[in-house]
Amino acid sequence: MKLAMGKRITVAVVCVLVAAAVIAALFFGANAGTTRQGETAAGSTVPPSSTPLDTGNGEPDNTGTGQTPEPTGAKKVLNVYSYDDELELIINEYIRRNPGFDYEVRLFYTPLVDYYHTLSLINQNLPGDAEAVADIYCVPVAYASHFTKGEMSRYACTYKELGIDVEAALKKADIPQYVIDAGTNPDGELIALPYKPYVNVFMYRRSIAREVWGTDDPERISEIIGGGTESWDKFLQAAQTLKKHGYYIVPGCHDLSLMIDTSIQAFSSDSDAVTWINPDWEDFMKISKAFYDQGFIGDILPYGEEWSMALNGKGDKPAFGFFIMLDFINNTALDYYLRDTAGDWAICLPPFKTADGNVSAGVMVNRNSPHKEALGPLIEWITLDCSETGLQYLRATDTLYRQDAVGYHLYELAGGKKPVVSGTVLHNTSTDIAFLGGQNINPVVYGSQRTPSRVNHSYSSPQSGFFLAWFEETQAYIKGEKSKDAAVADYLRRAEELAAGYKETFEEYGMSHLLP
Repeated sequence: MKLAMGKRITVAVVCVLVAAAVIAALFFGANAGTTRQGETAAGSTVPPSSTPLDTGNGEPDNTGTGQTPEPTGAKKVLNVYSYDDELELIINEYIRRNPGFDYEVRLFYTPLVDYYHTLSLINQNLPGDAEAVADIYCVPVAYASHFTKGEMSRYACTYKELGIDVEAALKKADIPQYVIDAGTNPDGELIALPYKPYVNVFMYRRSIAREVWGTDDPERISEIIGGGTESWDKFLQAAQTLKKHGYYIVPGCHDLSLMIDTSIQAFSSDSDAVTWINPDWEDFMKISKAFYDQGFIGDILPYGEEWSMALNGKGDKPAFGFFIMLDFINNTALDYYLRDTAGDWAICLPPFKTADGNVSAGVMVNRNSPHKEALGPLIEWITLDCSETGLQYLRATDTLYRQDAVGYHLYELAGGKKPVVSGTVLHNTSTDIAFLGGQNINPVVYGSQRTPSRVNHSYSSPQSGFFLAWFEETQAYIKGEKSKDAAVADYLRRAEELAAGYKETFEEYGMSHLLP
């Protein structure tokens, strides 16, 4: 049954999932933990590399396939369990910069099994008597409440226990309060912080903005589309204006869906019955129908040829922009889909400040790790060090990974200026992105992290599974293939099947307690 969940998702939803996998594959290619030595990311058409990843220090890296290889020498081994496979590269970079930190990394991430297998490995290897006890672990936001607020939080060391002066470091780094709150355990102690800002922004064509409104200034466009207003009103007005000039505001209703909160539980773990629908989802169906009927959006799924053509201005009706997670900006995925309009883009605040729930809730250290006493400096470097030698500054300034290594190496995979969490680093650096016409994205990054109001689970979690079923029914309704009542009834039927399937899968993995 572990793989049966995919059978419950029909073709259109699979296309959306595959698109997300393609983005990840384009970003990391033969990256650590997902596509090493003949493996390819699920759903990807990218061929596997036959060459081990060059970590930049002249040594090939063959770990991270979800296996448990024997240590290669006398070095101590860190068992890292993480859906964020870049964490392996980052820890290896810390090791390269700190020769006295005599460890090697063994990453456990098994996307080729299924999405839930890695979670089961984390669940199994937090106890001290586990065969490969976790030292460092990261879980997706979808399960964060269990690991930071619930029963599983007892396994995490507090950052204070790691020797970090938490209060001073948080203040100095200017970490957003919602990030702090999310990573704080029931005792009020910090146990998890991310290093990437997992929030969504609106990305738009500069040339269209100038044509329609006479400006491409991000602050002005944000005001025009209702950035941060928690309302669709101004976005609707902007769509009306764009239609008069012959443009969609976004290609399709899936682009609108990234503004929807999918974090609310859709079913009870005590029952398979699904009788309640999130009011935000009903609003999404209503808004999508209105936008589609008035010609403000098309019927275009993301990350396909038609989507690419619309955003590049080559389709029957060009689109003004789309919503995107910050961490996807300035990577090969955008160049792949939007190469014809590179430099003609900018980002601004979207109408709803929405965090992306697909990705890591933060870096945690297992209380049962035999190496926990040595891990404080590493964790602080990743999450809180806002100096010019800290990870946040190095990511923001594109000085993290070496560019002088020979051959296929990690700079091509993960290099470039990246958005970060630390407000101090955002203020002290200029993360100007050539793809965005040289825009310094830091003001938008900073603003988008101030009190996000919603969480959108974009890929592979029970929450996203339910919402993707709702999305399919919404599509059928707005295109006139079903009545609203029929679409809702079909969703409730499918949701009951999904609830039963998720329960069975989680039971088989021995982790029913981790159901959202």
